[in-house]
Amino acid sequence: MQDKKKSADIINPGLGDIEKVREILFGKNVKQLEVRLSELEQHIESQAELLNTRIDEKFAALDQKLQSEGEQRSEVIKQMEVDVNELDKGLRHTLNEVEVETSDRIKSLQSTFNEAQEALATELRAVEKGLGEDKLSKQSLAVLLNELALKLNQGQ
Repeated sequence: MQDKKKSADIINPGLGDIEKVREILFGKNVKQLEVRLSELEQHIESQAELLNTRIDEKFAALDQKLQSEGEQRSEVIKQMEVDVNELDKGLRHTLNEVEVETSDRIKSLQSTFNEAQEALATELRAVEKGLGEDKLSKQSLAVLLNELALKLNQGQ
């Protein structure tokens, strides 16, 4: 080490004296600045650690909240699926009942219609037959009236 000091004196002979003067003038301030700087570094490091801890806690809380909300939404979706399935089942049952009722009503109306149609056809045939008989009796009446008219004409 002495060799280095001697070589520094050879290269720059006044350098050692300048360091001594600097130490005398600023030595106390430099040490205070070094202590202050060291304290600031420690404070910054502790604040950074505290900030990192808080950030980690916030992220953990957010993660927990997201997970909880996700689970709640999953439960709501499952319940909605159950409700929709029950509603679908109920609607299908009601639709089947309506289809059966409609089918039965259509059959009943068809039967009533067929009975009415048959009754009308029977009545129509009876009227047609009656008209045919009435027509014959009108002809018979016409013949009878003609004969009566002839007899009346002859008897006069």
